[in-house]
This record gives sequence, structure tokens and C-alpha cells, in this order.
Amino acid sequence: YVAFEDGMRGLIPHTPAYVLEKRYGDCKDMASLIVGLLKAVGIKGYYTWIGTRDIPFQYSALPSPLVDNHMIAVYKDINGVFYFLDATSNHTALSMPSSMIQGKEAFVCLGADQYLVKKVPQLSGSKSMKVDTVKLTVAGSTLKGEGRAYFTGYQKVFASYAFNKTDEKTQRQNAEAWTYKGSNKYVLNEYAISNVDNKDKPLRLDYTFTIADYLTYVDDELFVNLNLEKLFYNKLIPESRKAPRERDYNLADESVQQLQIPAGYQVEYLPPEIYFSNDFISFSIRYAQTASTITAYTRVEVNDLLLMPAQVAEWNQAIKNLSNAYKESIILKKIAP
Repeated sequence: YVAFEDGMRGLIPHTPAYVLEKRYGDCKDMASLIVGLLKAVGIKGYYTWIGTRDIPFQYSALPSPLVDNHMIAVYKDINGVFYFLDATSNHTALSMPSSMIQGKEAFVCLGADQYLVKKVPQLSGSKSMKVDTVKLTVAGSTLKGEGRAYFTGYQKVFASYAFNKTDEKTQRQNAEAWTYKGSNKYVLNEYAISNVDNKDKPLRLDYTFTIADYLTYVDDELFVNLNLEKLFYNKLIPESRKAPRERDYNLADESVQQLQIPAGYQVEYLPPEIYFSNDFISFSIRYAQTASTITAYTRVEVNDLLLMPAQVAEWNQAIKNLSNAYKESIILKKIAP
């Protein structure tokens, strides 16, 4: 992506052949290249003007060039399904629009004197998943873990940007940020990343870690909080806020924390199951026990791409409930000899 937008170059894309020859261009040139490549293999594509979410206007309310600041290509299949092809958004699956054009109206050029205004869908949180499974063991006051995380949808897009084409130090820092757990004593030991460049498969991150001084011993009892991620913990919004709060994309996060019960201990207390749901956030936490393990299952989903001021109080109450649930610990008791 290189933009030279002097004069009319800010408005008119180059021809596909020119872009292919020069091997660079802005969003208009990239859209032009997609349309040209589709045509070369007998597929009809359409030049499409659109505004990103930085611009609040829609064509249906303000039919003006003020509405758009971006160009993409559109393909419509035989079943009438629209594909919004944004070449500036790398790592994005074919079936998804780029996150920055969700909910905006696309101005599709069907011909010299024909057009169509088509609204880009907003994807639910379940389309952008992070699923993280961790096996945990106790070593004194340190918690050791082996994890595997899968990322789909926009979670994959943003994680892939964090991992792709970065130096080793930056990549490790980003891996730590995407796997951070427990406390500021979290240490990422080893990690391996898969499927960064494969748009059809979830991004996979395998890793090992330790969290020092995470466990609490009181007499013959051991306290362990298995809510290691605490997504949205205490993320309250000032109720005096006058403007909507925008999110880049809706998301869902599932975590499975499986703790190996240390030798010489038995389960004394498991926190109760909790479930909550409203129009823009839902979450659940439940615990399960076998003879040798305790597993915590947590799921959080948000669908608040644009949270209105009137919804802030409801959001805050949900976050308070979630944050309180995160504070629950399991209790293991030493078995009497």
C-alpha cells in the first residue's frame, strides 16, 4: 500500500494493468486490481465506494462524496450473496468484510449509469473467537501452564498483524500480550505460531508459562483463582459519558483452565456457576471436577460495536457482576495423614 493522491489521483484509480506493472497503489488501485484480476478469470467484480467507520454518514441520509473515504471491490454470487473485498485488510477471510467498514453503506458501481447501495453486515462476537485451553500444575507457590489458543475472525486478523513481519523481540512481546494471565509475574517461556498466512484456518498459538507467587497457602488450605484472564475486569465506563463508545469489532472469548489437583490435597470448595446475558454482553463461568482435575469453563461475548450513553449503566452493572465472579477461588484442603 503506497498512496500518491495529488490532484485527481485522490479520486480516480489507476487501471489494473498499471497497478500490476508498478506493484503498488492505494485503496482505489487495490480495488481496481481485484476487479481486473476477477475479469481475467471470467468473474464480474464491481468498483465500490464506501466510508470507513471514522465517518458517521451514510449514502441514504447524505448522498454526497462526504460519505466515503475508501474504495473496495464487490463480488455477488449466483445466490445473491455479496462479498466485500477490501485488499487493504490483510489476513481477512474471503467471507468477511474488513472490520472498519462494518455497518456502512457501500456504493456499488454496476455500470456507467447504474449503481446499488448495499449495507455491509456487522458480524456478531461469535464470528471472532479466541478459544484458549490451558493445563495447569502446582509447583510450590508457582503456577505452571501449557496452553493452546485458536483465533478466528477479527481476533485472528488483529493477532496476525501482531505476529506477522515483526522482529523476534516484538513478536514475543505481542505473544505475551495475547496470552497474558494471572498477574504481572506472568512469564511466557516458549511459544509457536501457526497459520498466520492461511486465511482459511484459525491462527494457532502454542505456549508454556509460569506465574510466580500466584498460589496462597493458609494453614492446611490452598487457594487457587482459576480466572486467569479476567477479560473486561473492572472495565467500567463513566456514567457521565455523553458520546457513544465504539469498538473495532465484536468478539467472543472462551477459556478452559484445567488444574491438576496436587498430591495430598482434595477439593473443599468450588465456586457456584454464574450466567448473565443482555443485548450487548453475555458471560458464563462454571466449574467441573474429576478425581484428579478441576476445570473452569469461561465464556464472554460482547456485541456492542456502538454502545450508546443510555446503555452505559446496564454495561457497568454487567461488568460489576462479571468482576465479582472473577474474584472467586477454589479451595483445596490437605488430606489428613
